[in-house]
Amino acid sequence: GVFIPIEDLLKEYAPRVMKIMEEHPMMRKVCTAPDGHIYSVPRAKQLGYNDAPDQMFMYKPWLDKLGLQVPDTLDEFYKVLTAFKTQDPNGNGQADEIPFTFRYNVQHQGHYSLFGSFGRADNTEHLVIENDKVVFTANQPEYKEAISYFHTYFKEGLFDKEAFTQDIKQYSAKGTTPDVIVGSFISWNDFDLAGAERANDYIIVPPMAGPSGKRTWNNTNSNGEQGIGFTITKVCKNPEIAIRWVDEFYDRKMSIEVQYGPIGYTLKENSNGTLDFLPTPEGMTFDEFNYKHSPVDAPSAVFVEVFEKTLAPSESQRKKIEYVNKYYRQYMTTINYPQGVMFTPEETKTIKTLKTDIMNYVNDCQAKWLMDGGIEQEWDTYVNKLKELKLDELLSVYQAAYDRFNK
Repeated sequence: GVFIPIEDLLKEYAPRVMKIMEEHPMMRKVCTAPDGHIYSVPRAKQLGYNDAPDQMFMYKPWLDKLGLQVPDTLDEFYKVLTAFKTQDPNGNGQADEIPFTFRYNVQHQGHYSLFGSFGRADNTEHLVIENDKVVFTANQPEYKEAISYFHTYFKEGLFDKEAFTQDIKQYSAKGTTPDVIVGSFISWNDFDLAGAERANDYIIVPPMAGPSGKRTWNNTNSNGEQGIGFTITKVCKNPEIAIRWVDEFYDRKMSIEVQYGPIGYTLKENSNGTLDFLPTPEGMTFDEFNYKHSPVDAPSAVFVEVFEKTLAPSESQRKKIEYVNKYYRQYMTTINYPQGVMFTPEETKTIKTLKTDIMNYVNDCQAKWLMDGGIEQEWDTYVNKLKELKLDELLSVYQAAYDRFNK
């Protein structure tokens, strides 16, 4: 293979990494390959809300102007969006309002958690875990019901039809137009779309109850640990030096600087050894400021206890922690397939062979049905086609890998 096993090198030359894997067993778990070897140093970026990537926001000035409340049910959601669409809430005399926008096939900016109002949220992989069994969401009755319901929103112009094609620049630009045009959206945080200037005008929308009173939200089943952080190839002449070098990144203070920027630029060190974020420059978001000065995704490990002992959370982090715990946590019962699962070469080959055709078919059908309708008439043909594409074989691979991961 291209990469060499590094578990023996870690034991001899990487005391920080070894200590982290002892104190946080999941770090060892996510980087241990099916053959038992470790080929990559793990990394961690725990925030206290890694499992909650998406939140929904709504423009409060429009609600106030129209005498409306934050919707608690899908019926109320429909009425609010209809008012946004038809009553010119931005007051410019043009029918330019977009009641709700999102980005298709993007987990943290997608519409997937809205499906939870029918009993099971969806996700970009269409895989969830229920009672330790891998479930494919996109051939279930709840999925069919959700798509049938939300087709009406597209038909009536309540959902943004550009959601299926817009990239991040087009999506974000809609939040910074001279006149406000976006009534509600889903994203990682409010300023992803609204920008620093308007973010505080958008308020949180908790999970909404569907026709039968159900409400659930996505849980990505991740606490910020990743198995791929640093690897060594077989042509490296001095792997022990490489391991000793990368181990320095796992010093607590160094890891913080790797992920959040160097002291003196984005961070201030206090006399007692604690750290504070320096003020974000005007006109920039916290993330923009952070990414400008740090590699962010380089080898490192910052755990949630850092925010309790060493580094005070930023304002945007505090806000998201509050929103997740207050409005979402109790409803995050749709558990996604875990991101840290590793596959054998044979499993990877099967996934590569089957997954592309299945995902393309599912996503093409979802987009078509949401935009144009027809799911009721075409559902049986669709389910049978998934069987022909060997969905059951693909799921058996995911199940075997998941069972091995959980041992």
